[in-house]
Amino acid sequence: MNLKKLGTGRTAEVFLTEDGKALKLYYDWYPKAAMEAEKCNAELLEGLNVPAPKFYGKVEYEGKDGLLYDAMQGQSLMPRFITGEKQAILELALLHRQILANRCEEAEDIKKRLSGLIKAADLPECIKAKALEKLTNLPDGENLLHMDFHPDNVMQSENGLFVIDWNNMAKGAPLFDIARTAMLLEYSMPPEEVRALFDPEIRKAATDIYLEAMGTTREEIADYFYVIFASRAGECTFERDMLMNLLEER
Repeated sequence: MNLKKLGTGRTAEVFLTEDGKALKLYYDWYPKAAMEAEKCNAELLEGLNVPAPKFYGKVEYEGKDGLLYDAMQGQSLMPRFITGEKQAILELALLHRQILANRCEEAEDIKKRLSGLIKAADLPECIKAKALEKLTNLPDGENLLHMDFHPDNVMQSENGLFVIDWNNMAKGAPLFDIARTAMLLEYSMPPEEVRALFDPEIRKAATDIYLEAMGTTREEIADYFYVIFASRAGECTFERDMLMNLLEER
């Protein structure tokens, strides 16, 4: 099989196959369980009303494990988001509403996942306790959640928008996913190659437009924000100081 490299990521390299598919080959150090989880997620998406690349299964190439998808060519929404283009933000919200309208009983429960992340996080016990209490009081649900839904994971192609990187998908109340996206839009560390182009005021305004389009407010997702912040502080050390300040303010 002749392969052409399309890109290099944190966990894998992506190659174009001779028949026009995208082969995601994982590095040797990447946990087998994590790859199997992504495989299960991709299989769960089949038949749901979500614009995701078609999945063809697990393959092996030169001793490496990989997953085979449709090769979806296009540019992400990130360049349009950076400028604060309102139409791009509204397109993002419309697509997110489509995803959240699906139900996926077999996916991992988001409250269980967040509880584990918060308990394992290097956080003051008072913040952990507060986050876990808020999490307990938030509703359960079976809606499909992407949990990494942001402009760089939404691609524009000649056939419309599609969504990539479903590794973190889960099930739960929609506001968990909305709060996660709002956090990513306004506070997450941008990719290094575009970091200097990000304007905090544009990001805040874009988040407000997104939340309005999703039919919610900052006040309504305040508790969801808190538990998402607490779980993220345990995930990403480079954001820890900023997130800790946000947690202490709340």
